[in-house]
Amino acid sequence: MKGFFFYLETEQKFLYNKNKRSKSGLIMKGLLNRSAENKQKIITFYIDSNNNVTERYIRVLEVNENSILAYCYYRKKVRTFKLDNILSAGSVWKRAM
Repeated sequence: MKGFFFYLETEQKFLYNKNKRSKSGLIMKGLLNRSAENKQKIITFYIDSNNNVTERYIRVLEVNENSILAYCYYRKKVRTFKLDNILSAGSVWKRAM
């Protein structure tokens, strides 16, 4: 499967994580690094330990070779996320009123 972008109702872009060495994987790692540097919240679609796809709002604290350390707004805790389990990620945009 080739990398692609998801478009939601808000036309928000999500990057598909093909693998960490591909162009899309490097772009995703850049997004994660920017989240850590700028303390920005991002949204991810993630495969949890039970193989369920979950939507997680996170703020990345640290990016490692195979994982990230991030505050998870769903669990209200700092958690470790495996990069291979992140299906897609994107910036969180404020809604216009």
